[in-house]
Amino acid sequence: MKIQIKKDYFINELKKVTTVVGNNPINPILSNILLVAEQNELDIYGSNDLISIKSVIKDNIKIEKTGKCLISAKTFSGIVEKINEDEFEIEMIDATLRIKSDTYSCDLNTFNDADFYEVDFNESENKNILNFEFIKNINSKLLKIIPANKLLDNSPFRGILIDAERLEGFVEFIATDSFHLGYIKEPNNGQKYKFILNTELIKLLYSNNKDNSNYELFLKDNRVLVKNGNTYFNCSLVEGEFPNVAKILESPNQFFAKIKKNHLINAIEKAQILNESEANSIIWLNISNNTLSISGRDIDKGSSNETLNIESDVNEEFKISVNSTNLLNLIRNIDTETVVLEFTSALRPMIIKNDKPSNYVSLIMPMRN
Repeated sequence: MKIQIKKDYFINELKKVTTVVGNNPINPILSNILLVAEQNELDIYGSNDLISIKSVIKDNIKIEKTGKCLISAKTFSGIVEKINEDEFEIEMIDATLRIKSDTYSCDLNTFNDADFYEVDFNESENKNILNFEFIKNINSKLLKIIPANKLLDNSPFRGILIDAERLEGFVEFIATDSFHLGYIKEPNNGQKYKFILNTELIKLLYSNNKDNSNYELFLKDNRVLVKNGNTYFNCSLVEGEFPNVAKILESPNQFFAKIKKNHLINAIEKAQILNESEANSIIWLNISNNTLSISGRDIDKGSSNETLNIESDVNEEFKISVNSTNLLNLIRNIDTETVVLEFTSALRPMIIKNDKPSNYVSLIMPMRN
């Protein structure tokens, strides 16, 4: 293998691949990247076992000799970034990869490329289009809902449900940890698909898309191949079944309350201060006809209470206890100045909405406290 490369273009593609590669103590071979020089292109492969990536480079390179090599991702990318010249050369000499520019030369030991993680990047006939705006909305509104609890590693809740089958002309996106939930509905072009996408892949799809272009999806067995321009991602789908939340979201609620978003956030944050652990902080919402009282208490620190004016149709008093961190996650996703709370009882899910028609809605389960 012998290639002449323009540095700036190459380093951008190299960075995409190295965002996937990490230190893998179980399988150290995955700390490397695979360079494959074909007649008309250079392919760069990386993997972390869960997600694999392929970047195809056809521009700004000159391939003098084909071949391939497996090289340390951290070492190779670190050296390439430090090269001063705009162009450099890489060449395989026996089991060594030589990196050379006008003023610099370096020989790196390579590894057995046959040991690298083999992944199928071939496009199938089952092609779907995923709008980048969908990815942006998922990234901003749904990812914080996904639980970080390692006990749920085998749960479908560690992914985002993408369902284009249930509603004609729409695709639905759902994230939940069974305690709070976020839901987005977007118009769709009529394609039918349903799967649970790993959140780590969603983060990569968001961060590696600089021109806001759409993605092509190819579903095969229990994996998804995602293509954007010259970059391919291959990832296993999350297995399992999501609960049927549509029935809850679409059921009419008996009461509503409207409140200024910034006032609500401020009151919740003050009640939360009393708790050592924000993740497990419980607060109480006392809702009556025209007021909402938010209280927090701790056996060692004390208690607090704040009363806010609201617009509502409540004709009785409700006292609802909820996880404050989960509630803040959902309220901060509201795009309007006013938050709408809908509920039926103190033990049924509470819906959280924008004050205007929106494609986003969320719910939170009360705590039995």
